[in-house]
Amino acid sequence: MVGQYTITEAEMVSFAQKWDPQPFHVNKDAAGLSPYGGLTAAGSYLLALAIRIVGRSPVNPQLIAAIGWDELRFPNPARPGDVLTLTLACIHTRPSRQKPDRGIVRNQFTLRNQRDQTVLSFQDIIIVSRKQTDDKNKYSINSAR
Repeated sequence: MVGQYTITEAEMVSFAQKWDPQPFHVNKDAAGLSPYGGLTAAGSYLLALAIRIVGRSPVNPQLIAAIGWDELRFPNPARPGDVLTLTLACIHTRPSRQKPDRGIVRNQFTLRNQRDQTVLSFQDIIIVSRKQTDDKNKYSINSAR
């Protein structure tokens, strides 16, 4: 587990009003008539929360830059009051082909609610600094995630 976050209705709706003003994200009455039966968090809000949680965690992969995200999914709705838990697993590392002092890391992010339902999953691909070992010709990718 990397960290947790509790969704408040006010924050969730405020975010959606600015960035994704769908009725089921911003209006209780309209959301109640939607297939979701109530307010749901915007996907972009959940993605921002996952990045916030990992950014505030003690995880330090010596990040240089993000390359991209793959397999972004929102399999279940997140709702006001949900307590979201982020887990992270490093699923692949490799040295950079172009810069030997760097490595490429692929991580699996999963955000689950208090009912253990996945509300967000994706893979992120990042560039990290490589840590030199005692052997000057060998490096290891420092992927603490």
